[in-house]
Amino acid sequence: MHKITVLDASALGQNLKLNRLSDFGDLMIYKKTEDFEIEERLKDSTIAVTCRTPIPVKNLRKMKKLQLISIAGPDKNIINQKEAKNNKIIISSIPDIYSSARAQHTMSMLLALTGNIKFWDNYIKKKHYKASGFFSFPFKNNIMLHGKTWGIIEMNEAGKKTAELAQAFGCNILYHNHDSAPKDKRFKKADLKTLLSESDIISVHSEMNERNDNMIGLREFSIMKKDAIIIAEGAGGVVDETALAMALDDRRIAGACLDHFQEEPLNDNSPIINIRDPDKLVLSPGCGELYKESMEQLVEELILNVKAFVNGEKRNRMF
Repeated sequence: MHKITVLDASALGQNLKLNRLSDFGDLMIYKKTEDFEIEERLKDSTIAVTCRTPIPVKNLRKMKKLQLISIAGPDKNIINQKEAKNNKIIISSIPDIYSSARAQHTMSMLLALTGNIKFWDNYIKKKHYKASGFFSFPFKNNIMLHGKTWGIIEMNEAGKKTAELAQAFGCNILYHNHDSAPKDKRFKKADLKTLLSESDIISVHSEMNERNDNMIGLREFSIMKKDAIIIAEGAGGVVDETALAMALDDRRIAGACLDHFQEEPLNDNSPIINIRDPDKLVLSPGCGELYKESMEQLVEELILNVKAFVNGEKRNRMF
């Protein structure tokens, strides 16, 4: 009989039927697991499920009964694959089910910023609208997307779907890939410097690795247009947050949207929390994946991965 332990059910959203995993063994579900709790919670487990909780190398070496780690989230780097393989632990992951949700969230954040949605919502709810005597508020302009140039950094699946949405809004698309990914003939490819200098909107969809660490910093912000907006939808750390705060405060760029951060949860002392004009910034805590339909699909994939392992079948294994 397998013993299945879910380390961070709260990261998977609300009302998801993780109890279906009990069909495959004794099930223990934890809402959240701290680093110091991992060893105790996994010491007798044969199957571990984690969404965002890393399992450190020191724990992988001690987990003699652990046979499978099923990653139920977008970040496959939370487990050291080499160490898991050395300890004969199989890793399964979820295929790309987030690209549509991430593209939608990218657009949602941008529309909130360019339409000043936070400002208008607050303006009415605090009864300033009635008190103003104006039918509308002519002193704060929204920004249209039609005719703007949108630069996509990393034309992966989320990047492609974002480009399609941007095109539907009448944007002209540029894109840049850091690797040898196939060209997308629908859109114009550009080197990074050209994309940064010519784009009105820039969305970054890159995963985090050594090459992409602080990829967008002071030098890159200095190349951008003064009225440019940057959206960091991919992994935290790709955009240098200190440099971003300086760029916003110094009016080197007009605005920014971030869904992931260098440190999660975002530290209260982060420079981007303390910029002078918070209306220039839209933030969300990794919500690009947290859409009802994509999370339901994630759980279905997780169930199938665990079921396949229990039945001796290979499915979505990383090695």
